[in-house]
Amino acid sequence: MRTRLRLPTPAGTQLALALRVYAYDHYENFPNELKDIVTSGYLPQAANLSWKHPNTGLELPWVYTKGLSLSAPDDLPILRSPKTVNGSFLVIFTDGSCQMLPQEDLEPLRERLGSYLGTR
Repeated sequence: MRTRLRLPTPAGTQLALALRVYAYDHYENFPNELKDIVTSGYLPQAANLSWKHPNTGLELPWVYTKGLSLSAPDDLPILRSPKTVNGSFLVIFTDGSCQMLPQEDLEPLRERLGSYLGTR
């Protein structure tokens, strides 16, 4: 079982919540593009779509997984940070929980995600 973590920024918390609310309102489907949560009014500004490295302040877009829904397994990643923080990626799962994962733990998730998306 994953340990649930509080997201490190209010923007990250808003983003995870906005994705789930969007899905509830759209037949359980997450948006096709991350920007859809802004254009559909679930977030007030596009700046919330950027991940900010806590050590360097570098802002980059989140890595988003298209094609998921609320019916997907809870342990599939829908978002991850584009860079590591102290050797780990911040990963947000379809159930809204998050976890810091090292690169070696991310690879099996990518494979599982690829298998899931390939079988639908």
